Amino acid sequence: MSRFSLRRADKILRWTGSCATDRGKGIVAEKIAVIPPWSQDGEVRFDATEREQFRKAHGLQDKFV
Repeated sequence: MSRFSLRRADKILRWTGSCATDRGKGIVAEKIAVIPPWSQDGEVRFDATEREQFRKAHGLQDKFV
């Protein structure tokens, strides 16, 4: 069932860097998207104003988030 499902999938998301095991099951590399399990530090930014707006909107002003 696993191989059948993987072969029929439009896209396969992987949390690790090794796609060789899926390709060994007859899965073409173009179907596999690797998503690292850590934040993309180059994509994340700190915005104090938006942070305060978010906290206020969700009642988190005096909370540790």
